[in-house]
Amino acid sequence: MSTSTLISSLSKSLPAAFGRSAIPQLLPGIIAPGTLANLASQKKGPPCTLARGKVLYERESFLAWLKGWLDSNSAGESASSD
Repeated sequence: MSTSTLISSLSKSLPAAFGRSAIPQLLPGIIAPGTLANLASQKKGPPCTLARGKVLYERESFLAWLKGWLDSNSAGESASSD
């Protein structure tokens, strides 16, 4: 599945806002909550909001970030496979 197809599908299926704890159910095998936490600590993760101590993501900004993250990771994999 291409990145564009995945993002398009997710834009229809993800709720408008969701918590980091929902990532395993919403995005199984795509990105782990721990990866998002690590990226957030490095200021490289998607935009998020804290509400009652929980990390929340807004669908459109999360998907824009995810597309860039997937594209950069796949570019690195294709460069390393040469």
